[in-house]
Amino acid sequence: MMFTVPMEYLSAAILSKDKAAVSDELLRIGSLDAVRIHPSQGMEKGSGWDAAPAGAGVAADDSLPGAERFRDLRVRIEGLFTLAGLPLERGDPARFVGQAFPDLEALSRSVDSLVESMQGIRERQKELQTGILRLEELGRQADFSASRVRKGAKGATQTFSSFLSLRFGTLPEGETGSVEAALASIAAIVMPSGPASDGRIPLAVLGLKGDEARIKAILASHGWEDIVAGADSPFLGEQAKAEMEAKRRRLESDLAACSKEYTDLFEKRSGELSEAWARLKAAELSLRLRSVFATTDSVAFLSGWIPAADRDRVENVIRKAADGRCYIEWLDVGAPAPDGTEPPVAMEHRGFLAPFQTLVTNFGVPGYGAVDPTPFVAAAYLSMFGLMFGDAGHGLVLVLAGFFLLLAARKKGKPEMLSKLIIYCGGAAIAAGLLFGSVFGMPLLPPLWF
Repeated sequence: MMFTVPMEYLSAAILSKDKAAVSDELLRIGSLDAVRIHPSQGMEKGSGWDAAPAGAGVAADDSLPGAERFRDLRVRIEGLFTLAGLPLERGDPARFVGQAFPDLEALSRSVDSLVESMQGIRERQKELQTGILRLEELGRQADFSASRVRKGAKGATQTFSSFLSLRFGTLPEGETGSVEAALASIAAIVMPSGPASDGRIPLAVLGLKGDEARIKAILASHGWEDIVAGADSPFLGEQAKAEMEAKRRRLESDLAACSKEYTDLFEKRSGELSEAWARLKAAELSLRLRSVFATTDSVAFLSGWIPAADRDRVENVIRKAADGRCYIEWLDVGAPAPDGTEPPVAMEHRGFLAPFQTLVTNFGVPGYGAVDPTPFVAAAYLSMFGLMFGDAGHGLVLVLAGFFLLLAARKKGKPEMLSKLIIYCGGAAIAAGLLFGSVFGMPLLPPLWF
């Protein structure tokens, strides 16, 4: 299309009882750029509202619930998926247009339960990540510590570093597993230090000084008894390293399990949330459209801009939804609205030209009825890029990168325009590179130009 889309101004009067049906049908078409009617507008002769009852007061309809409540919950659902780094499969709102509005309280409770589950998993992930970092710190401190334990008094902590604490003692048989589970989130390891005797197992517990009080409390709750480390008690360096590595692997495995649980949580509820999103979007759009109607006791008024190509379709839909109980008036194509407002500017480009339309609108839009520059921008942009980039090998790299980004965008439900623009630019670079005979900067082909 060489020019912007021709627009016509619609004025329609219907019975108030038909407002919901008309607005839903218009929403399904999606062509109306509605204009809110003010009480001071619309009752003058020739303005399109001659069908209003004499002396009737026109006012916006404030009896409907606010669309913002539906929008806020919909945006909240989107935010949860963004936070999770997962794509939200957005349902089609058109499926739910005309249906009863969703129960906001029930949906809010459902979303709250999801948030609660997310927070629980996040807290576990945070604890595990902290545990891994502190375990790494324990390993670094152990590497710099003395190679033997100084003998201490019975019942005292065996100290050999200002940052580490090593305790020797015994536990009742069968308590070792419970102690290790209790110490799972603490940077501490439990190591056997001798054979079992009299139903008790001798152990050594190595941890950071900062966790000493917590470690002592956990050991005491499981029947720990301190013992004196003999003069020949080893630091157990290699054994400590092996235990720390094994615990680190367990923590990383638990962290990976948390990440999978997080993903599974969204996958399990993706269908429910996708439908909820679509229902909320449909309710929001429906309420926003109904809110632009101006009403009297028995009549509702609607006005807005319609692409000229959709005129017959829109008029037929209104008449059918209102069962013929309506009055419709159209202004000439391109004529300003009764209040002097100029028609909105619309450009319709799909397929190949769509990314270049985005490029044009980033700088601005042409005036209504002006030439649409999108086709010219596409030709000039690709020609300029090809002449400047001009290498078939590098262009191929751009094409492959564009396809990779396109697949990633589709997987995450993100816009695809930039990815397609990169692919097109890569294709232009390949074409120019073949003309110049350049592949990765080398003259591998006979140049057809220059």
